[in-house]
Amino acid sequence: MYIIFKPKSIMKHLLLTLFLATSLSSIFAQSKSPVFGVKAGLNFANLISPDDDEGELSRLTTFHFGATAEFGIGQNLSLQPELLFSARGATTTEDSVEAKLKYNYIVLPVMLKYYAQPNFSVEFGPSIGFLTSAKVTAANNTASVGVDVKKLLNSTDFGLNLGLGYKLNNGINFSTRYYFGLSEVYKKSSDTEKAKHSVFQISVGYTF
Repeated sequence: MYIIFKPKSIMKHLLLTLFLATSLSSIFAQSKSPVFGVKAGLNFANLISPDDDEGELSRLTTFHFGATAEFGIGQNLSLQPELLFSARGATTTEDSVEAKLKYNYIVLPVMLKYYAQPNFSVEFGPSIGFLTSAKVTAANNTASVGVDVKKLLNSTDFGLNLGLGYKLNNGINFSTRYYFGLSEVYKKSSDTEKAKHSVFQISVGYTF
């Protein structure tokens, strides 16, 4: 069965995130009062690997949910930090056996939002994720078995988000977002392969 593994150090990504958080603290101090909210939605996740020559990896449909806070920093600009639970991974099939690679993260995105129209925004920003669990489940027509693979994965994941948002006057909002990972998912090992997360998200939220 095809299961991929492998990566590099992400200390530079952690330092970048720390620098970003420090830089943004002064902006938050001068910004307008935040608007808080919640959001939830679907993830269409995959693992992008240069070693997947035969296209054995395919999309895994999972979910995300969590809390948001939006700080206005100008007439058309705002910052939106989030705290989310997000499930990522992929699926692969070989000899009628389907394997689901499901990796769960606590994710901290910080999005810069530009409102091209009063209710329509374009957003971009970094995100760091902290691995909470990782499991590979293989199943055929008669049986299913799961294996904990958390020790094979890096404990953090860093990447960038690009998306669009639309909010209604009653507080309900909608967004689409694409996350592309910059750090390797798996720890370096002689029997592993390189892979990075790729996640397309659809969300529905509500601001208070």
